[in-house]
Amino acid sequence: MVNAIAEDNKDFFGKENTDSFKRILPALLKRGVDNINLAMFPDSVRSTVLETLGEEYRRRGSLSDAVKCYVLTGNRKRISEVGQEYERVGNRKEAIASYVIADNREKLLELGTIALEDGHVVESIMAFKAIDNREGLLLVGQDCLAKGRWDAAFEVLSLVNEVGKLTELGEKCLADKQYSTAMKAFQAANNTEGINKVGDTCLRENLFEFALEAYALSKNDVMVSFIKENFG
Repeated sequence: MVNAIAEDNKDFFGKENTDSFKRILPALLKRGVDNINLAMFPDSVRSTVLETLGEEYRRRGSLSDAVKCYVLTGNRKRISEVGQEYERVGNRKEAIASYVIADNREKLLELGTIALEDGHVVESIMAFKAIDNREGLLLVGQDCLAKGRWDAAFEVLSLVNEVGKLTELGEKCLADKQYSTAMKAFQAANNTEGINKVGDTCLRENLFEFALEAYALSKNDVMVSFIKENFG
């Protein structure tokens, strides 16, 4: 139906008479930007239609659909504006996602820093990762280490391949009996001694499956054979 209406108005659009577009705007909005075919129009008209749809979606609060329209026109400025609207309503994740699409590095650095200060680690990682900000990611990793957020610390420290901090994480996880994360941290740091330490600790605590996994990771064939022969 929408395509038929658009075809009927093709001559008007070809003359870039945007007033005619207002007549079918409600139908296009109802149809949804994902289901509209505007291939019959020249690029300039197609951009005008999509920009107008984007503005109307924004006015109605359908920000995700607005972003789709602006992506199709390549309008990064408008996408950043949608990011600001997400910020105003407190949806920081979607704001970051919008700034990633717009490649707005300044806003991503700003939101990454604010998210870290607020203790919102996931959002901070999203923002800093998008702009490959090693310094910011290290700060997130250190914060996670200090607060005992082992999994998040592993995620971010492995991203920046910070060997010293990964080893520190492995030691802290071992002391906290978080053996799986300790093994991953030592493995990421290429620390064979640390992995063996996990195996030794687990063996003393009769956690034979964890011990076997650790010794296998460290290629400690003697201890792998010992566990298999004596503990099944």
